Amino acid sequence: MALPEASATVEPIDSTLDLLTRFASGGLSIGVTLAIPTGLVSGHLIPRSAYLRVTVDLLNDGLAKGGLRELGATLQEISGADTEPESPAEMFEGVPDPFLYLEDARYLLGGPTMVPAHVGLVLKVRKSQIASWSLGCLTPEGAPRA
Repeated sequence: MALPEASATVEPIDSTLDLLTRFASGGLSIGVTLAIPTGLVSGHLIPRSAYLRVTVDLLNDGLAKGGLRELGATLQEISGADTEPESPAEMFEGVPDPFLYLEDARYLLGGPTMVPAHVGLVLKVRKSQIASWSLGCLTPEGAPRA
């Protein structure tokens, strides 16, 4: 499934964060905490292809449990999850990406409250919304973890 040409350029982000994102695309696990307009979000950087795989898997699991197997199969076909050679990474190759992707993401809601309470959430954050960032993930106790 070919995507249309991107007509707009993506606003550049901090060069160090951009470099870390590239390392994460190579398989390195890098925890970051981002300041966005709604507060702080913390998680591990992942490539867009990993975010898409997790999203498609979650949709397919939910749809199959709900008796909507045909819709799940259609989504899988559209995503390219079972086709070769067009993997999610290849589908988007060369297309500017306005997002960063995090796994095990959590929002910090004042004090020690983190949402969700468990890890496992995948999240995409618009790069232009990142006001500042730091290395390491926040834990419910407030201590950074790598």
